[in-house]
Amino acid sequence: MILQRLAQIEKALNPPKVTRRTNPPRVAPTQPVNPPQRQVKTPAPTLPVNPPQPPVTTQTTTVGWGLWRQWMLANTVACFVWSVCVNLIGIDVHNVVQFALLGTLLGAMQWLVLRRLFSCKWWPLVTALGTALGWFLGYQTGYAIFSSWGLTGALIIGFVVCGVALGIMQWLILKLQVSRAEWWIIANAVGFIGISYSVYFTWSLAGIVLTTVACTFFSAITGGVLVWLMRQSAVKH
Repeated sequence: MILQRLAQIEKALNPPKVTRRTNPPRVAPTQPVNPPQRQVKTPAPTLPVNPPQPPVTTQTTTVGWGLWRQWMLANTVACFVWSVCVNLIGIDVHNVVQFALLGTLLGAMQWLVLRRLFSCKWWPLVTALGTALGWFLGYQTGYAIFSSWGLTGALIIGFVVCGVALGIMQWLILKLQVSRAEWWIIANAVGFIGISYSVYFTWSLAGIVLTTVACTFFSAITGGVLVWLMRQSAVKH
């Protein structure tokens, strides 16, 4: 009894320590933090040395009666100017320079029409050379066969030779642009008969008119063949 009493007194004097269980402090949920990414420097775009060119839209030149009329007008003006010039200074069938002048005028006027279709910067020069050479060869040929063929035969053959020479010179340029360009030689041979025959009458006003009219025959033949050749070339390409 005494021992129990002493135990109670000791217990009352030294009560046992009560430890409270406390909840740990709440930690706010943390959001996942993305690690900093390494910045990659994008190189500035560099322009190519030769930037691509935008597509060029080409327009197909309409070939038809408009070209034929321009060709007729160009040749007629050239023949008229030439006939007036030789009428003032006097025609000389032996003077090749006069016919080189005809070729120069024809070539220059024809070039004004053809340059819209293709590159032909040498056209006036080859036309002048072809006309002068053709007249020289044609005159020599006509003179050689005059005694056996007569005047008419000599004129026709001589002028055909003249037209062939002119056609060959122009063919050197035309063959690079169109197919079947050999028909151009035949066209000049036929057409030049009319334009060349009239030179014997150029020393008068009537000769000027005759030369101009004869030139329309030459222009109609060669102009028609030119339109046909250009159309054939357009179909081919």
